[in-house]
Amino acid sequence: MYTRKAGRKPNLSVLDTQHTENKTRHTAVKQARKGLKKLPKREPKYLLPETKKLWKRLFFKFESVGLVSVLDQNHLELFCTHNAIYLDAVNSISEHGQVYMDENGNLKKNPAVGIVDNCSKALRSLGMTLGIDFNSYSQRIGVNGNDSNSIDIQKELKKFGGQ
Repeated sequence: MYTRKAGRKPNLSVLDTQHTENKTRHTAVKQARKGLKKLPKREPKYLLPETKKLWKRLFFKFESVGLVSVLDQNHLELFCTHNAIYLDAVNSISEHGQVYMDENGNLKKNPAVGIVDNCSKALRSLGMTLGIDFNSYSQRIGVNGNDSNSIDIQKELKKFGGQ
């Protein structure tokens, strides 16, 4: 079988006990990352205030998983920044609507709609890269559903303005 580009990319934050090659790869990555610096507790100074808040909330979640290091800092910065931009665009849409009428009476699409679309795609991609998408998390907690680092999904959604 031609294994290059076969199937999905392996997600190292997911440990599937049924496949020994996943466990071997997971262990090898943990060993290789042992000497790396941890993700800094302090958020970068240049981030926006909304971005800093999200950084602080996510930092402790990532630290408990143990697979995120200083190498992932750029991804986390991008995730937090895109989230702030996304929230700003959603507020713009709620304030001005999805369409508006220009001075000639023509309906125009609010540019914030495109921003929401782009940011949601980026957030989805970065979430998979960081291992915080639903699939990664649900596989991490395993079949029995027990996880000492479990996250209350409803509580976390409320933090981000969800229901």
